[in-house]
Amino acid sequence: MLSGLPDAALAAVRGGQLSNWAANRVIVPLARANPDHVERLLAMLATTPLSTRELQCWFEDYQQTPRSAREHMVDRPRLFIDTLQATTAWHAGARLRAGPEGECIGDLRCLEAVIARLRKRVRVAPLLA
Repeated sequence: MLSGLPDAALAAVRGGQLSNWAANRVIVPLARANPDHVERLLAMLATTPLSTRELQCWFEDYQQTPRSAREHMVDRPRLFIDTLQATTAWHAGARLRAGPEGECIGDLRCLEAVIARLRKRVRVAPLLA
């Protein structure tokens, strides 16, 4: 682990601002892929820390995000996490408002969409009488 960590990350681990787990599972892979992003992320984490769970969530989304959006994620990790939490809370509220009936209606709409796609793909042969 020590060979893969930048000096700033080692200092953060020694100082207790970064967990061993986060250093090993997030910072080391990120340092291999983009050392500049690691330096910027560590600088931001020094002023606005994230929990290990938040950093894991951030990194999972970072891996799936286009390059242009990654720049914003690195520069403002706390904003990303806060927005993600707000969106999750909004969706949870919407599910709660709709109740079980609303969830069933949503599932039925998904099934209708799948059936419509299948109808487009499959030609119905005329029935032989």
